[in-house]
Amino acid sequence: MSLGSLAGFALVFVVTTWTLSAAGVLALSRAQPWLRRVGPMAERRAAETAAIVPVLLGMIAVATLLLQSTFGVDHCAAHGHHAHLCVTHGTQWIERTWV
Repeated sequence: MSLGSLAGFALVFVVTTWTLSAAGVLALSRAQPWLRRVGPMAERRAAETAAIVPVLLGMIAVATLLLQSTFGVDHCAAHGHHAHLCVTHGTQWIERTWV
């Protein structure tokens, strides 16, 4: 696995985790009045879920991409028009300035 592949997979993990964490915080803040009425255990469980689930889903997303790029079929012959995320073509990620 090249340095570019690591950068690409890390980017997927960070963006996925950050986006899901933001959604979890928004959902948690909207549910706060209801959670207070239910009790402190419900508040604690909801906060734990909002903290843990985004990380787990980020890891699942990266693992899925890793498995697909390792065992799947390459979907196109030329990858110049997009940043192709796989173990083999990782050097293209280093060439992208936004990565």
